[in-house]
Amino acid sequence: MGQHNARFWTYWNGGWVKLTVRPGRPVELFSARRTEEGFTRFREGYEIEGARLVCQWHEEGRDCDGPYERGGWCWSKLDEMAADDMAERCPDDPACDGIRVPNWQKGGRHQRDVFAEAAGY
Repeated sequence: MGQHNARFWTYWNGGWVKLTVRPGRPVELFSARRTEEGFTRFREGYEIEGARLVCQWHEEGRDCDGPYERGGWCWSKLDEMAADDMAERCPDDPACDGIRVPNWQKGGRHQRDVFAEAAGY
């Protein structure tokens, strides 16, 4: 039996978008913007691994405390791409009506604050 596509909703750049990830064809989203204190760049990637969809994310930027990086990963079974009803999570937001998202399971996280490291924290 072959692998199936993953079709799901995700919140990106201020709105809901529907993505399709195919086996062997990862999907990556990128954004970058200036902030009051510097800048931020964000990458989110999705890939099918066996019977699950894996999401990896990475953010880097600079703020008043200096350069920073953070990221992590999570996963969902391919048969749970519409397991969570967002209307229950945000009942006062009509944009969530009809949006069902994957049942994301926590993987891992990392964080790095360059100036805090230099200061010995």
